[in-house]
Amino acid sequence: MQALLEENLLLRFLFVFILSVILIKCWKQIAYRLNLVDKPDHRKTHVGAVPLVGGICVYTVIVITTLLLGRNSIELYCYLVSAGALVVIGALDDKYDISAKVRLLIEGIAALIMAFGAGVYVTNLGNLFGLGDITLPLFIAIPFTAIAVAGYINAVNMADGIDGMAASLSVMTVLSLLVLLHGNNHLFILPSITLAAALLAFLVYNLQLVRGLRKVFLGDAGSMFLGFTFAWLVIRFSQGDQHIEAQFSPVTALYILGIPLVDMLATIARRIKKGQSPLKPDRTHVHHILLHAGFTPRQTLAIIIVVGSLFHILGIALHYAGAPDWVQLLAFLSVCGLYYEAVIHAFRLSQIIQFFRGARSPVKKGKLFTRYGRSKHKLAEHGMADHLTHQPKEKHTFKDQTV
Repeated sequence: MQALLEENLLLRFLFVFILSVILIKCWKQIAYRLNLVDKPDHRKTHVGAVPLVGGICVYTVIVITTLLLGRNSIELYCYLVSAGALVVIGALDDKYDISAKVRLLIEGIAALIMAFGAGVYVTNLGNLFGLGDITLPLFIAIPFTAIAVAGYINAVNMADGIDGMAASLSVMTVLSLLVLLHGNNHLFILPSITLAAALLAFLVYNLQLVRGLRKVFLGDAGSMFLGFTFAWLVIRFSQGDQHIEAQFSPVTALYILGIPLVDMLATIARRIKKGQSPLKPDRTHVHHILLHAGFTPRQTLAIIIVVGSLFHILGIALHYAGAPDWVQLLAFLSVCGLYYEAVIHAFRLSQIIQFFRGARSPVKKGKLFTRYGRSKHKLAEHGMADHLTHQPKEKHTFKDQTV
């Protein structure tokens, strides 16, 4: 069985996909009994109690396949322990809404396990200014890694704003890593198949692609797990060690982390400019702008996937073209700048999009979303609320013309 799953990638994918579907079904029942569900309230607009078990299921699949394949390494054990701690704290946060300080503490501990236990941390930032690689001494590298890991975990959490968004962007990240690793790196090819298959199984439930399946959410457990996993992977393959050479530049890693990273950086910059706390929630992420402009949740997801794909392709193209690190960094900052301008002019941008959509092909459900944005009951009546995740917590309105 072990040899068969390792040699036949299609069989491995199907095995993991079917296992994930079964586990989600089982965990859903457990979630109802434990009351690990997301219920609609004045801040949340979905319909009915939705199990928050997507992330738990993906992690469970990773553990099961690891045991079946009999993998043994200190790095793997450190990953499973630290990722498991994040899944647990995420599930507790889903159920009890624990303090942000506690979450940050666990994220920091997970990063320290990654650094000291597995030896995975950032020591090289690349040749950012054309003067040679910037290397970090250990006393700076460790806290820098911890901050970077915690930051990206929260970036993925913020990106989980509509159904399918975080999971779809994660699948794109897996595919981008496969391209950069030429699809033949044994350290990643097998785990990537497992992760992609588990995420696709979750999307079948989350997007209700099969009639009769009841929705599940990733939950904070899922977004924290995915953020940590990809932070680990890009650091692992952009830094290298005595066992493996760096596979791509640390700057290229910024492109692989994708839209969640760009969205977080632009949002933090805007909040600081307004004199607000960087952690203050609002409704100016890219999915909010598109929803306010009249697109349906499914259309919004499709647009974000296309934009995210183009961003990944840009990074991969620059990598294979042999672009210097400073050129890649300049291109990345340019994208962040454009994104930032879109965010601070979110209301005007949505008005422009509404104008062109109204002139060409108005979308009734999208218009209804804008019109009835304050009421979860109105959204439910028009079939909209069922597509929103548990993450958004602010009102669906833009009060200022410049955000």
